Amino acid sequence: MLTDGIKDALICLKAGMPLPRLWTRRDYFFRRDGTALPPRIIYITLSPACNLKCMMCDIGSKVSSSTWYKSSIGDVSKRLRMQDLEKILDSLDPKITAIGLSGTEPLLAPNFDEFLGYAKSRGFQVQITTNGTLLKEHVDEIVEHQVDSLGISIVGPVDIHDKLRGVPGTYGKAMEGLKILLEARARERIKMRISVSVTVTPLNVKVLADFVKTLLETDIDSVTVSHLGYRDSKIVEAQRALDGGRWTVSQSAPGIFSPQDVDADELFHQLSILSDSKYSSRVKIIPRMDLSELKNYYYDSLYNVLGTGCFYPWIGASIASDGEVFVLPMCVGVSMGNVLEHGIQEIWNGEGFKNFRKWLRDNPAPPACLRCCSWYRIHNKKKVEH
Repeated sequence: MLTDGIKDALICLKAGMPLPRLWTRRDYFFRRDGTALPPRIIYITLSPACNLKCMMCDIGSKVSSSTWYKSSIGDVSKRLRMQDLEKILDSLDPKITAIGLSGTEPLLAPNFDEFLGYAKSRGFQVQITTNGTLLKEHVDEIVEHQVDSLGISIVGPVDIHDKLRGVPGTYGKAMEGLKILLEARARERIKMRISVSVTVTPLNVKVLADFVKTLLETDIDSVTVSHLGYRDSKIVEAQRALDGGRWTVSQSAPGIFSPQDVDADELFHQLSILSDSKYSSRVKIIPRMDLSELKNYYYDSLYNVLGTGCFYPWIGASIASDGEVFVLPMCVGVSMGNVLEHGIQEIWNGEGFKNFRKWLRDNPAPPACLRCCSWYRIHNKKKVEH
């Protein structure tokens, strides 16, 4: 087992993973019983509600049959109460585990402020992912509780952004909220990392570099350009052929637009401009790929860009608004347990997680993982020469 672990670690080193990152994933390499060290992050979906209709999102597109939708929205008749959320936090060690608020739109949750205050009073690092439309109304509590990092998803200039979001006026609200938040951070002199996430779509490729440069002319810390995460019929069929349907997967946002509509040559040109610009140190591209890899990523969904396995089930988990625990909303649609019935620590090293981790060790790059943005985020492939 020790030899196998060392062999796997060397493969990841060769793929460009830094040594410190390998050390934080040591349980993946050397624990073969499916158990893991305490989670380093737990994502919580506070509310099943979202106020947008994003074209590239199963939730916004109302694809209720998808694993992504079910893993976020869950059973609408069940909801995590504040006492349930407090119980989750009380069972975790804030020195080890961070809390992420994402999944739908966390600022819509009625208990957002109360939860945020409790989490920070317990000493947790808190990360928020938001569409930004409600930032203006929540800046005071975000600043008061000194959120550690906040990421806003903005996918292009006003016309493109509002079209992709499916709701007019979305861009203006997000940018206004961002401006107010940046001013509040400067005024109160708090340490809060503020970033913008831009997801590549067929609609924003040609304006990507200019748009990102415009964002970076503000006082935000960074912009993350994420390649489109998707799961097409080829991926679903290949996954079912591999596991016989054991780990439920489905297509993501089918029929809205095809990843093959992305102009890979133009995208590579746009990313090259950003990599060579004065802003390059503030731009994260996930994953980084050369032109050949880029074409394979969008045009051949079964191509493995990284060549290594997924570590995420050893790192974190996601809790849906009804208490069901999943690896991630876009991961397999099999619940590992429900925090309304069992503690998160019990679920973390329970039979569901252990069985999935052992299966993933034996099948380190299954089809279902190949276009998952979180897989690439935890690896973050080495810099590519443009």
